[in-house]
Amino acid sequence: MCPFCCGRGWVGGEYEPAEAASKPPPPWPAAWEHKVWHDPIVAAAISCRYCLGAGTVTKVDEAARTMVTADCPVCTVPDDQTV
Repeated sequence: MCPFCCGRGWVGGEYEPAEAASKPPPPWPAAWEHKVWHDPIVAAAISCRYCLGAGTVTKVDEAARTMVTADCPVCTVPDDQTV
């Protein structure tokens, strides 16, 4: 039996398998909002959800063909705000 027409001899309309999922899937959550952070072992092992404990973040600009690395804005205290 044909996997596309399921023996009907034609495809399309209400029997079109490609049209079954007409809505796009929901967007993936951001890395720091992922459900793995609800696990207390993972949350305790990695100190920062934004940079994953590295202390730096990297942005890749494909149009300009550059890569910039900077201190993590979440877990790194700027020099002018030291206690």
